[in-house]
Amino acid sequence: MTLSRSEKSKRTGKSLMVLHGAIDGNLDDCMFGSFATTEETWRWRSSYVYEGLDEARLLATIRGPTPEDPFRFLGLKWFTKELPSVLSGIMQQRDFLIIEATGLTRDSNGERVGYFLMHSKAHMARQEQAGANVSETLSNASTEWRFPSFHALSGMR
Repeated sequence: MTLSRSEKSKRTGKSLMVLHGAIDGNLDDCMFGSFATTEETWRWRSSYVYEGLDEARLLATIRGPTPEDPFRFLGLKWFTKELPSVLSGIMQQRDFLIIEATGLTRDSNGERVGYFLMHSKAHMARQEQAGANVSETLSNASTEWRFPSFHALSGMR
């Protein structure tokens, strides 16, 4: 018996394709797109933001989401970046150790603000890379956001 792709998908529950595009959204939508509390969700986020990760590990979750604060995350992550093949003979691959935080708060005017912060920490075994830094991002709730959307489509059920 030969199964079609959709029949195989029904049985495994795996996605047939991933789509991307642009949709209008609000602060919660934006936060959901930047939220990564597991290695799996981090790989998904990296695939559509193109963070260029080669290897990545979630080393520790210090604080996780709660029903009252679903975008709360504070954790320690380690990763290496992909190195373009033309540079592989002259550059060494670098690794990064970061503290990452996401969540919602209110500014001095009472407006909801989302935050996504990454702070690099010196890696004890690789002190010469301590100068590498990563960025910090803030989002304002009163701004209408337009950002990429990504959907995994499963087979018909």
